[in-house]
Amino acid sequence: MKFIALFILTIFLGLLSLNALKTYAKTYTNTTLRDEFISYCLFAPDKTVKENPSDYGLKHEDVQINLKNKSKLVGWYFPADKKTDKHIIYLHGSKGNIGLYLGGIKELHKVGTNILIVDYEGFGKSTGKDTISNTINDSIAMYNYLIKEKHAEPKNISLFGYSYGGAVAAELAKKKETHALVLESTFSSLLKIAIEKNYPFVKFIISDDLLNTKENIKKIKIPILIAYAEKDKIVLTSNSKELFEAANKPKYLYEIKDAEHHNIFKFVTPEYVNLIKKIIL
Repeated sequence: MKFIALFILTIFLGLLSLNALKTYAKTYTNTTLRDEFISYCLFAPDKTVKENPSDYGLKHEDVQINLKNKSKLVGWYFPADKKTDKHIIYLHGSKGNIGLYLGGIKELHKVGTNILIVDYEGFGKSTGKDTISNTINDSIAMYNYLIKEKHAEPKNISLFGYSYGGAVAAELAKKKETHALVLESTFSSLLKIAIEKNYPFVKFIISDDLLNTKENIKKIKIPILIAYAEKDKIVLTSNSKELFEAANKPKYLYEIKDAEHHNIFKFVTPEYVNLIKKIIL
C-alpha cells in the first residue's frame, strides 16, 4: 500500500509544472495533512507485542502514560540491578513496537541505569495516531513521567535514540534539560535519508527543518555518543559521520563492527557499553 501511495504521488508530482509544484509545496508545508502523509510512508507500527521482558530475563514495571489528547502510551520501566538515580529514555525506531527492541534494552541494561521505553502513539498497545509530531510530543510525555512519577532530576536523565528514535531524541534534548545523548544509527536529516532511498520527489514535501538532526545537534550542549553499524545499508554510515562533525564537544564516534541496521544488539561489545557508561554515569 505504501509503495502504491508513493507511486501515485510520483505520477501526480510529475504532472505538475515546476512553478506549480513550488507553489503547491509552499502551501503544503507545515500542515497536518503533510505530517500524516509523510508519517504514513515512514512508519510501520505493529499493534501486537510478540516479545516480553521475561523472554530476556529482564525485571520490569508496566507503564501507562495518559495524554491530554485522551490517548495513552504503554511501555516498560526497567530498574537497574543496583539502586541508582540515573535514568535512560530509550526512543525506538519507526517500525514494530517496544517488543522488537528488547535485545537492545538487554544490552543497554548492562550500563547500570534505570531504563524507560514506551511505544509512541499508534505503536503496540499505545493508542492514538502515529505521526511525526506525536512522536516528539510523546517523548516529552516520557520525560515528564520520569520527573513526576520516578522523581528523576533532569541532570540524571539521558537519552538513547535508535534509528528514527535518534531524531526524536535530538528534538527532545533541544527542548529539555538532559545529561547525555546517545544516537545509534540515526539519520542526519529526514530529507537526506529520503533522497538516499531514491525518493527525490519528497524534497517538495519534506522541509529541510523537519527532523533535521544535524542542525538540532548543533544546539545541544551535553556529552554525545554517535554510534553506527559497520554494514548498515538502511542508514548509511555517512549520516553518523555528518552528525559527529556537527556535534559540540565532548563527543564520541563509535563503529559497531560487523553489525547491520537491525541486528546491532548482537554485536554490542564491552567497549561500547563502557563508552556509554563514560558519558551517562
